[in-house]
Amino acid sequence: MDLHADEGAVAEATRDLQQSIGELLGRAQQAARVRVDIDVRTLIALIAGAAHAIGYVSQDSAVESRVLAVTFDGLRPPLSP
Repeated sequence: MDLHADEGAVAEATRDLQQSIGELLGRAQQAARVRVDIDVRTLIALIAGAAHAIGYVSQDSAVESRVLAVTFDGLRPPLSP
């Protein structure tokens, strides 16, 4: 097994995933569904953090729901005055 080839494949897959997330994020921001100050790295960090938190409290659906609700609420743009 060539570990260097595997590392290259992982790096390429990571770039592809980040690009796809960036495209989806851009569309959501243009549609005013996601805050404009969120970038791809921030979104990935939020997703990873929420996933870790949910894994930590495994099988507590109330906490899982709150973690997701707070995450999604934080991504929404502020309401216009």
